[in-house]
Amino acid sequence: MRQQNWLRLLIIVATIFIFVLPTARASAKSTLEVEIDFPITDKLKYDTASPAVLTIKNNGEDFSGDIVISTDKNNYTATTAESVDIASGEEKQLHVELGGAMIAQDPKDALPKIIKFYADGIEQGKKVNASYKLVKTPQLYPDDTPFIFTLTSNPDRLQALSNQLKKETTEFVQVPLTKETFPSYANGLALATTIMIDDVAVADLTAAQQDALLAWVKQGGAIIVGTTANSLGALDAYLPLTKGAKQQLALTKELSVPGYLTTIQQNATVSSTTAQGETLAAKQVLGKGSVTQVAFALGDQPYNSNKQYGEWLVTNLAVGYTTTASGQHMVSEYYKNGSATFDALNISASGILLAIILYVVIVGPILYVVLKKIDKREYAWGIIPTLAVVVAVALFSFGAKDRLAKPQTQQVATYIINEDSSLSGTYLTSLLTNRSGKFAFTFDDTTTASAIEATNFGTSVQQSYTKDQQVVFKDARYWSIQQVQGDSFIPKLGKFDTALVVSNGRVEGTIKSNFPFEMKDVAISTGIDRIPLGTIKPGETVQVSEAIPNQFLQSAEVTMDAYQLTSNATGQNITETLHQAISEAAVAQVQELQTPVIIAWTDEPLVGLTYDGKAKQQTLNYVAQPFTAGLELQGDFTITGDVLPKKVYDEQSNQLYTAPRQGDDEWYFEGTHTIVELQVPEQMLKDIASIKQIAVQDDSSVANVLIWNTATKRYEEIASMPKNASSTNYIEGNRIKLQLIAPEHQSYTLPTVELKGVAQ
Repeated sequence: MRQQNWLRLLIIVATIFIFVLPTARASAKSTLEVEIDFPITDKLKYDTASPAVLTIKNNGEDFSGDIVISTDKNNYTATTAESVDIASGEEKQLHVELGGAMIAQDPKDALPKIIKFYADGIEQGKKVNASYKLVKTPQLYPDDTPFIFTLTSNPDRLQALSNQLKKETTEFVQVPLTKETFPSYANGLALATTIMIDDVAVADLTAAQQDALLAWVKQGGAIIVGTTANSLGALDAYLPLTKGAKQQLALTKELSVPGYLTTIQQNATVSSTTAQGETLAAKQVLGKGSVTQVAFALGDQPYNSNKQYGEWLVTNLAVGYTTTASGQHMVSEYYKNGSATFDALNISASGILLAIILYVVIVGPILYVVLKKIDKREYAWGIIPTLAVVVAVALFSFGAKDRLAKPQTQQVATYIINEDSSLSGTYLTSLLTNRSGKFAFTFDDTTTASAIEATNFGTSVQQSYTKDQQVVFKDARYWSIQQVQGDSFIPKLGKFDTALVVSNGRVEGTIKSNFPFEMKDVAISTGIDRIPLGTIKPGETVQVSEAIPNQFLQSAEVTMDAYQLTSNATGQNITETLHQAISEAAVAQVQELQTPVIIAWTDEPLVGLTYDGKAKQQTLNYVAQPFTAGLELQGDFTITGDVLPKKVYDEQSNQLYTAPRQGDDEWYFEGTHTIVELQVPEQMLKDIASIKQIAVQDDSSVANVLIWNTATKRYEEIASMPKNASSTNYIEGNRIKLQLIAPEHQSYTLPTVELKGVAQ
């Protein structure tokens, strides 16, 4: 017996040697050497994927399979697989995007978890060993650090800007780009806060590079360009100014620059003017981003090193300002809290009661009578529980028939309507499975997609991934919710034509829909208010004559935070909750543009993502279109600061503060010195000369409030302002600037500002 046991043990050991060890050796021989470089900049942000180049050398056997990249995005992990073939001894380069945080903090541990190789494809799960090396260890910066990308022939041409940013910000990164290093895909510019285009002709960039620049702007980027003889290629169609005759332009009383008289394009807004009303800068909204143009060359001599010029650039063009909260993160929160609200099992209380009554009647009198009549009462012990199971299964199957028959998908999206009738936005698709196993979605070239999965980097088998225009959930659980998130761009669909004027507390005019389908629940979003206009049919023009809550249209704002919404609604509340969440998301994505917007919704399928199979589908798309309206002031008028676009930021770091939640008037400030800039909108610029008086009232006992005096060029106590202070001493261009001084980490209300005048 002992000899037999020993024999069995020897057989097991031999089996291990025969099958396991050769596999291990094969894996070791298939070693890949991976060198990681960040070609644009080795300065990275914590939660932003950065363009990287992987140089892969195969020192082992031929490799044919997938390279798998995992990247953190908005608190979830996106995994992308790409097919790659590398012959033995071959070296190959791949362009990818990598998250910065884990690499910079612990590259030795993170890289094998972020970059993986699978022989014969990720589906087979056969992981191949690789070694990793960074060309240079990247430096890591907070997400709110300003990253200024520049296109200039000589960095010294923007010296004034660099000097001023060093003075005003605790930290910023300036990244010079060239025609050779400019990326050819939009995500290659993901780190950039602002791109400044000086004397480099954008037309000389490749078509792919120009397309990447435009796509980056539409996704929320900000471009600043000068007015020169150079062609801006694809940007020319979106410039807010048309160049006219040459003219000396006074940026300040002490500094004038050679520039041009300009005319402003339709739907563009003036950002800054001279004291005489000549346009210095204007902005054109493009998707979620903007193109700002100044009426002169950005880096010409002799003013390119002038201190006052640097101050003007930073102050008037908002170069270097960043927000404390990402607009996209806000949108994601609304998606999360409002979506994935699938209908509950459709079993009514009355149906359950009726089934119980029938069951009791059958099991009791009728069943007893039948069994007694046929003299089979001894079978009651088996018939009664069997009947109970049959009734329960039938009841469940009837109520859950929708979930049992096929999976359900719910797709929500928010889009910004661009001036060229294109739409750019984001979406979230939720899948409720009706079985366990593999599920997949396919997306087109206008859409990006990645599965949302809280993946543990240490797992050996990837449960969801994106590969070859397909999102795959490899092993979804029964009746689980799987989600896909991404960006969507529709090249040409439609827009609203607006011809609106605000006068005497009313908005009057027309709105025409150029969409090929009905737009439902169309509304004007001004401040936290929504002015309903109803459904507009394709090609229909509606007359607008509505009272507005304030004397002027305000920048659109969300009415409630995402956390106030609940995804646990039932019955009819599900649809209401869903609409409320996605409409708020639509406003949130344009809130930073500081304009009123038109919002509407449609249930037409717009996103280029489809489920591979049959499913019960639900679609909800909200659109938002920024617009401007004319303004007619009559007689005496008063403008209060709460209707003016404002920028509140820390004076030392230039970090923008986020407005408090609705219903809360107190702002929270981390630093001791805070700047509040109020901007008189373009529609009011012609009436600035009519503004005669300005008054500032401090409603808080916490902060000391000062106001910038344009004549003395310094801040002064508001207590020293004359009772009927002239607005000319306190409005510079179209801005009013306040300084708040208080202990750090304080909450208090902002001062109130009031402008009075007589319309001319």
